[in-house]
Amino acid sequence: MKGSLTHQAIIRKGAWSDAFLVHNLERGNTFFRKIFHYANIEVVEREFETAYIAWNIGVPTPKPLKIGFSSSLSKYYVDFQYVELKNDIILDNHFSTQLINIIRMMKRINLNETHLRFSWNKNLQEHINAFDVFLKSNQINSENINLVYEAKNKVLNASPINFIHGDLGIHNIGNTFNKLICFDFQSSCYGPYEWDIGYFAGCLNPSELLCFEKYITLHNIWYALFVSGLKIGRKIIRGADLKKSNQNFLDWVSYVKKAQNLE
Repeated sequence: MKGSLTHQAIIRKGAWSDAFLVHNLERGNTFFRKIFHYANIEVVEREFETAYIAWNIGVPTPKPLKIGFSSSLSKYYVDFQYVELKNDIILDNHFSTQLINIIRMMKRINLNETHLRFSWNKNLQEHINAFDVFLKSNQINSENINLVYEAKNKVLNASPINFIHGDLGIHNIGNTFNKLICFDFQSSCYGPYEWDIGYFAGCLNPSELLCFEKYITLHNIWYALFVSGLKIGRKIIRGADLKKSNQNFLDWVSYVKKAQNLE
């Protein structure tokens, strides 16, 4: 990148990478650039290849263009095709239908199964480590502790069955002017059948998912409960505020209890 001939603006900072909008004034083009905080080229290549396969079969995601290395930053990056995004995402029936269609399309992705199954085990270990931080934090009432351990066991005993995005929270979904798109395939792997639905739900409060209720089953709400605790564990590790996440967790506890009574 030649200083004055390019302009880049950060659009998102993350734990594992930062995303930028880059304008190349010399070539007259615009693209997204994802700069990774780690130097593992195999992980970068796997995300690039996975995102390309997803894009190639029609999953709405920006097309990955190239992998590069910034000598000044000593970091790898991936450039993606620019897609104009709207700022707002409305959680309505149109949104839920599109998201479910994206999840169904991703299940068609077929990659190296052995490698991806290993990746689920790696993701699972990170999830359990963060969840255990939550378990040890004295954030859980004694009346809910058995429910929380049951959620953990549901995840531990889940079998990798099909391709999953792995980190399909609202933070990895964008809204163009006519459809949703998804980003960030670095956590993708073969995973539990309903993980992506449960993960998406667990990143939000149940009250925000009224349009999504017909897709939420007793099976994937256990994942949602687990993810709501996982999010607290990650925030404890980062030293972030827990107020909203604690409320989400308590509301998912109530949701699971209600669902069990209706079973």
